[in-house]
Amino acid sequence: MTVERPFPEHLSATVVPIEDAEGRFDGAVFIFRVTTADLRKQERRAQLKRMQAFAFMAAGIAHEIGNPLNALDIHLQLIERRTRLLKGAGKKELVELLDVAKEEVKRLDGIVGKFLKAARTEEPPSFAEADLAAILDRTLDFMEPEMRRAGISVERRHAPFVPPVLCDADRIRQVFINLLRNAAQATPRGGSIKVGTGVERGQVTVSVADSGCGIPDDHLARIFEPYFTTKDGGSGLGLVIVERIVAEHGGDLIISSTPGEGTTIAVRISTCGSGFE
Repeated sequence: MTVERPFPEHLSATVVPIEDAEGRFDGAVFIFRVTTADLRKQERRAQLKRMQAFAFMAAGIAHEIGNPLNALDIHLQLIERRTRLLKGAGKKELVELLDVAKEEVKRLDGIVGKFLKAARTEEPPSFAEADLAAILDRTLDFMEPEMRRAGISVERRHAPFVPPVLCDADRIRQVFINLLRNAAQATPRGGSIKVGTGVERGQVTVSVADSGCGIPDDHLARIFEPYFTTKDGGSGLGLVIVERIVAEHGGDLIISSTPGEGTTIAVRISTCGSGFE
């Protein structure tokens, strides 16, 4: 079973009947065991396998698409040089068509680059003790003008004491920027985003809750799929990058959403001394 406290905890329950001396039912013993950690291990192993498969696929795509794109770009440049020597009414139309082709090559090159960035990291994380609440506050200060222009208010709520965690501060900041931007894009003008930090069972939790339209159940199970997006112009890679960075830190992502009310995404990372796998 799953209980909310305030984030989901998984329990297993075993019921053992008790009989009296005459073999009649005389009650039962209920044994509850918290299995959240076991499920997290299974999810993390599946997550790592998924990211490995994604990285392998990305490398193949980069090889198969990157070389033809480079060749196309070079040939378009050569055609552009020849076009400059032309005269007459047809020159303007050719220049416009070339510009469109060059923009499309540039766009495809950008997609391949984002795909590779989502699949792998060039260097391993640089871990050091850090305060997640402080990283979150600095990220919010950086994004405050963006939120103000969108007409969105931000409410902050931190636990009285947030212990340090081992993390790569720059990459965790990237996680917060992605989550806050997603929340802002889902929140209508005049809405609010609630962010906060808490501590529970050896983990620091950072939550970002928007007041947007929420995520339908059939989409919720797919939001970590590469290129799956419900946003116009979205790449569908933002949460893939978030998931990978959090996994690098041995952390967990918990998502809850109610259509018509909003979405909450929480990042959990073990405190210093509690360790992670």
